[in-house]
Amino acid sequence: MEKAGYNRGLKTIRNWKKKFILGEGIRSSRDQCKGLPKIHEETAKKILDTVKEKPETTASDLANDKIINHNELSKSTFERFLNNEGYFARKMTEKPILKGKNQIKRYQWALDRKYWTQEQWNRVVFTDESQVFPEKIGNHFIRRKANENPLDPKFIFEKDSNPSMKIMLWGAISSEGPLDLVWLHSSITSEVYVEEILKKRLSTYPTLSINGIFQQDNAPPHKAIKTLNWLKSSNIDVLIWPPQSPDLNLIENVWGNLKNEIYGEVTKFHTEEELWNLAQKHFFSEKMLKIIQNCYASIKARIQKVIDSNGYWIDY
Repeated sequence: MEKAGYNRGLKTIRNWKKKFILGEGIRSSRDQCKGLPKIHEETAKKILDTVKEKPETTASDLANDKIINHNELSKSTFERFLNNEGYFARKMTEKPILKGKNQIKRYQWALDRKYWTQEQWNRVVFTDESQVFPEKIGNHFIRRKANENPLDPKFIFEKDSNPSMKIMLWGAISSEGPLDLVWLHSSITSEVYVEEILKKRLSTYPTLSINGIFQQDNAPPHKAIKTLNWLKSSNIDVLIWPPQSPDLNLIENVWGNLKNEIYGEVTKFHTEEELWNLAQKHFFSEKMLKIIQNCYASIKARIQKVIDSNGYWIDY
């Protein structure tokens, strides 16, 4: 009697394998009740190969591909299969492609500052400009698994947006919190940068008055001769900055959080002044203070990650 029960158990396992292993089509018991179509092993392999090679592939693309979809399966069948395999639609990471020579410079820059202390980093004032919009610009999606690196070049979308209403801001932060926020009403040139920002604002920052270090990226107005001459004549210690390194600039995290707060507002914006007032509110908030303090606490870990990735993008 026990032997018969054992044999029935083996038969049940064999039947289960036959039904649910990929060669016969993967279907859950819930799917069986609904009579959903199966995707066979050969088709499944083609789908996965396609998605791995071209992450921007959609379920509609697969449904319209006559080579893959010779059985005329529906879009929802492909969508369900991709989800079951862990390939959910995810927003593309928006970054410019990192040039090889710049990757080397990033690595060397991080290596040179590997042994900086937290006290040294706390002396740095991080600055940058950013455009702020009243709402989020369109998203772009690809298929990738949760454990795949979102900074892989094939998952990155190069940003190009130009909505009608926007304001250009310049900001500064220190280890003690938000320092300054300026609304730039004109295009930022070296003349505007020196006259409206550097000359009028930097002398008011206590962090720079005693052993402070000024950070700016490599935007043309920052690297202009007029700018560099003024900084040198004013005896301001400027932090050398690696190219293509927004992931190392702590204020980028501030901009990201600021914009998310603005995008989450229920109130509609009708004027640039309303957008400016809200930007100030969030920039100088208690929440932003904590974010900035956390960013400064993360800088040594960021440096190590750049070294570990041989200068490639890091996820911050």
